[in-house]
Amino acid sequence: MLAALPHGFKREHGRRHAHVERVEHAALVLGTEADGLTTATRQACDETVIIPMRGVLDSLNVSVAAAVL
Repeated sequence: MLAALPHGFKREHGRRHAHVERVEHAALVLGTEADGLTTATRQACDETVIIPMRGVLDSLNVSVAAAVL
């Protein structure tokens, strides 16, 4: 399972999404836009990823983040 972390998590909490090896069978776990995933859910995942943000956008909504990933 791969957990996507919301904006506000530091880079050390996950790898950049472009640097994660793609596998044929995987589950992508996305949390709420406001709070992300619970600690228990994050700990159950094999890896966590972040989408780096630059410019004027503070964050992506969960559907856009899913499309990027």
